[in-house]
Amino acid sequence: MFIGKVDLKKLSLQMILIICLCNVILASCSIHAEPPSSPTGLSVNDLTSRSFTLSWDASSDGGGISGYQVFIDENSIGTSGTTSLPVYDLETCTIYKMAVRAHGSNGDWSAMSSALDVKTECSNERTITHGSDLKLSDVGTTGQLTPSGSLTTSQDNQVIENLQITGQIIINHDSVTVRNCKILHGNGLDGIVVSAGKTGALIEHCEFNGLNQVLGNYGSMGVVIEGNATVRRCYCHNVRSGMSILHPNGSGSFIENYVRDLCDANDAHNTSASCHGTPGPVQVLRNNFVAGNSAGFSLYSDFGSNTDVLIRDNFIIGQNAGYGMYCGYTHLENGNAEQNSDIRIIGNRFKPPFLWGPVCALNMSQPGAVWEDNTFEDGTPISPKQDI
Repeated sequence: MFIGKVDLKKLSLQMILIICLCNVILASCSIHAEPPSSPTGLSVNDLTSRSFTLSWDASSDGGGISGYQVFIDENSIGTSGTTSLPVYDLETCTIYKMAVRAHGSNGDWSAMSSALDVKTECSNERTITHGSDLKLSDVGTTGQLTPSGSLTTSQDNQVIENLQITGQIIINHDSVTVRNCKILHGNGLDGIVVSAGKTGALIEHCEFNGLNQVLGNYGSMGVVIEGNATVRRCYCHNVRSGMSILHPNGSGSFIENYVRDLCDANDAHNTSASCHGTPGPVQVLRNNFVAGNSAGFSLYSDFGSNTDVLIRDNFIIGQNAGYGMYCGYTHLENGNAEQNSDIRIIGNRFKPPFLWGPVCALNMSQPGAVWEDNTFEDGTPISPKQDI
């Protein structure tokens, strides 16, 4: 049938095709109309009186998840591309209400997760607001200690405390606590080694004495983290280096530690604390470091680039050290330079003299680089330096 020059049969077919196409588009839209599922399974690790790490189970969404937003007492405190986020600078013995929501790749948000109440540990410790406030009396051991030889952990959640150990501790399990232990670990032994893949270790109020002994070109380190650990309120002395994250998958926190009297290890670098190529997260907060012949804190690249490192409110004393902070910003892989990323250096104080300056090898053009409120002890501002 024809009306004028219009073929109704063809017109009907075209209408059917248009209707089908609309149905396909509407169906596609309906697939992505649903927001991501709410995060579930909120839990806490590495709980201390001032910090913890919040974790949760992944959300699902047809278009994918681009990240998560974390809330404390209904206020946003940041985002994470993974299913965990360290939370720090908290008040002791305080309850915080934590919640998380997911962000879909299409821009939509999930509903808020169920809230989790987290109470920070109660402690009689003196509150430290900056590493320059930290004193020797705030760290290390107290009371009578029982003599012991070297130890290797035997189970998850093991607690080792109130010991004077001649030798070292090897942590081969998850969620181990070492508390109020004095460790005498000369002859090249490291005081505590957290083995690769082992997470949730807490090392607090311990003393590490490397006895100023050097084995070949290497002296002892106080703590070596190959897995994940928090080291807090510890006293390290007579060691080549105080504490190091020394594995390509290592991560952890150094909080309110006191490091002094690093020993001369011939040609080896020595530094109060260091990372050697880590994906993070790493926190270096409110420590009191006397720099070694290399630096007070160093970012080396033995295993690759360093990512997600916060260095905040530390006090670094020179005493003719090379640098206050070495931020080696590239790692050469097959001749190609990899950049560090998300290195945030905030509120640190530097006390000279330093042989070559308070900071070096920090490239402010690298992704996520932050340099804020870093000064000499007298308040004179310090500018970041890229060159060595």
